[in-house]
Formats: sequence, C-alpha cells, structure tokens
Amino acid sequence: MDFLLKVGQKKYIDDMYEKEYLFFNSFSSFRTKETDACGRNDPREANIKNKQITYLEITLPNAKTIKLSEISKQFNAQYNEFPTIIPHNICSLYTLHFGDNLSYQKIDDRVLCLGDKIIVIYNLEEFFDILDNSLEKQKLEFSRKPITYYNYKVHDGDLTFHHKDDSYRYQNEYRILIQTSGTEKVKVCLPGLKKISVVVDTIKINTLELKMV
Repeated sequence: MDFLLKVGQKKYIDDMYEKEYLFFNSFSSFRTKETDACGRNDPREANIKNKQITYLEITLPNAKTIKLSEISKQFNAQYNEFPTIIPHNICSLYTLHFGDNLSYQKIDDRVLCLGDKIIVIYNLEEFFDILDNSLEKQKLEFSRKPITYYNYKVHDGDLTFHHKDDSYRYQNEYRILIQTSGTEKVKVCLPGLKKISVVVDTIKINTLELKMV
C-alpha cells in the first residue's frame, strides 16, 4: 500500500488543499548549476542523454596534444544533452510505501526540509481518477509514473523526463508531467481532493502509524 505526499510551505499547502488543486512548476525552477541541502535543485534535471566518454584529448595553443583520458586510471567523464526549452510542467510527490506489516521507511530529513506542511493523499485509486479526468477536461497531454533513478557514471544512452540522478533516490519521487509551453505556472483542479487526503505537520509525519482493526 502506498500514500503520496506533497511537501511544502504552509501557505501553499493550505491553499492547494482548501481550493483542491495541484501546482505544476516549470523545469527551469529545478535545474540549476548548484545543488541545495533539501535536494530541490538538480544540475542534471531534464537531461535527455548521458553518454560515457572513454577518450578525451585537448590540444594546447602550442599544438601539443594531451590525452586526458590516459592520465588517470580512474578517468570518468560524461557528455550530457538537455533541451534549452522544456515544454512540460512538473509536479513531484513523495511515495510513502507501507510493507505487509504496515511499517514504512522513515522519510529523509532532506525531503522534510522542503516545507512545514504535507498533504497526505491516502486513496490513490480515487486520486488518479480525479487527476486524469481533470487533465483530460483541460485537454492537457500528460504522463505520470515513479521516477527511474540512474547512476550517471554508468548509464550510457538516452534519458527521459522521468529519469533522475541516483543521488536523489531518497526522494522516492512520483512525477506527473503535463505538456505546456514550459514557461508558465499551472494549477490543475482536483475536485474532491479533501475527501481523499489530509494535511499534517511535517514534524509529525514520521510518527504516522497504521493499525489493523
């Protein structure tokens, strides 16, 4: 059994919950050169290719050539591609998985530092019905599924917008993509969200307990 969590600041979470919608941000809000403590920023976000480089050389102004790939036995380099304009908006949710005994792995502090409130969506069947119907009514092309994590030092080939660097595996991300211009902010209405979810304080989420009756 799984729950989906949306972590954020109180004013945004309360607004989404009370007005029953999900906010979809642009990819450019997350792709940055520098990482951050909470894992919001990702220099490899939206890469569409990760090619392993086995040979690399540089030619100096004096015409001398240096074979960089032969300097060290630990040589490791990659060639990355990503679009300058990404025609999608993104909504990221955390997947909280419960085992057969209703136990779950504690959520990483790097996820919890994203905000002080969480929308806990506990009826996923109904949630996906509402989401899909809403997106179809708005005539928005979309895709949704768990992120596939990859090791950028090993993976050699194409990537999709549902791929993410393995160092972010702790995020357990379920990603929803909608096709847009990529420059706008989008709200997707979810009528009935309050009936299948609840808002909790972030500091209390790791005390969540399910009981069989």
